[in-house]
Amino acid sequence: MDHRKINFRLATADDAENIGLLVVLLTIELSDLTNTHHFDIDIEGTSNRCHELIEAGQYFAVLGFVDGALSAVATLSESYSLNAGGRIGMIQEFYVSPDVRSTGIGAKLMEEVKQFGRQKEWVCIDLSAPTISKLEENLGFYKGTGFDIMHAYRMRHVIKKGLQETP
Repeated sequence: MDHRKINFRLATADDAENIGLLVVLLTIELSDLTNTHHFDIDIEGTSNRCHELIEAGQYFAVLGFVDGALSAVATLSESYSLNAGGRIGMIQEFYVSPDVRSTGIGAKLMEEVKQFGRQKEWVCIDLSAPTISKLEENLGFYKGTGFDIMHAYRMRHVIKKGLQETP
C-alpha cells in the first residue's frame, strides 16, 4: 500500500503557470497515444489564458499534491444544459502525472471535483474522454468514479486558430 501524503486545494490565478504545464503534458500524452495533433498549445499561452479565466471566475482548477509536489489537476468550467436541468460543471482537463497514477490520487481528485460541484450547486458534471482502445482504461477509471457514458464522441470545429480564421 502506498503511504504517501495526498492533499488537494482549489487553484488561484497564481497557479496558472503550473496548471498550464500539466495541461500541456496532458495534451502531449494524448497526441502521442492517438498519433494526432489536434491542439496547437504552448505553456506560455496556455498559462496566460488560464490566469485570465481564473481571474474572471470563468475557470476553476483543483490541484492534487503527492508529498507536497504538484502531481494532478482537474480543470473545470460552468455551463448550462436544458436536458440536465440547469447549471452543470464541465471537466475540461483531467491529468495525473504518470509516476503517481498508482497512488489513488486520481480517484481522490475526482471526489474533490464532485465536492466542488456540490458547492457550486451543479446538477451534474460532464467530461469527454477519448474512446479509442489505447485509452480504454481511462473509460474504466471514469466509470469507476461514478460517471456514465452518455455519448461516444466529442466533436470540435476550430473557428479560430491563433488569430487566423478557418473556413
